[in-house]
Amino acid sequence: MMVQAVYVFYAQHELHLDAALTGILFALAGLGPIIIAPLAPRIRRRLRMGQILVLVTSLSRIMMAVLDIAPLFPKLVALVVVGLTGALDYGLGTLWNVVTISYRQAVIPSQLMSRVNSALRFISWGSSPSRPSSAASSPRPSASAG
Repeated sequence: MMVQAVYVFYAQHELHLDAALTGILFALAGLGPIIIAPLAPRIRRRLRMGQILVLVTSLSRIMMAVLDIAPLFPKLVALVVVGLTGALDYGLGTLWNVVTISYRQAVIPSQLMSRVNSALRFISWGSSPSRPSSAASSPRPSASAG
């Protein structure tokens, strides 16, 4: 969820949350990985890897739409909706990581694992600094920027 680059701005300027409610928002969102991570093995047994990745990607797009309409709700309703959306998104991000890393560990020979891991980290984390700057250059930062 690249919304993280502008999440505090979004919470305080779009949802009009003060610092305490912004903290509660992050606390709600932080529950997602705590709840979904223990369920990952069970989900992985029920669904194939491709199904999980498509499901995570599809739900992520829906959650971005929820963030776009959340400012239309009353403040406390928006807090709960965005907090639960964040929880689901962060939890699904954890599920994505479990599935993709498990797959990588299963198919890549151990002697190549460190090289593959470093290359993938370079690609994924190396492109991260450009994402927030592209979001910041939009005329009006919104939840779907990034």
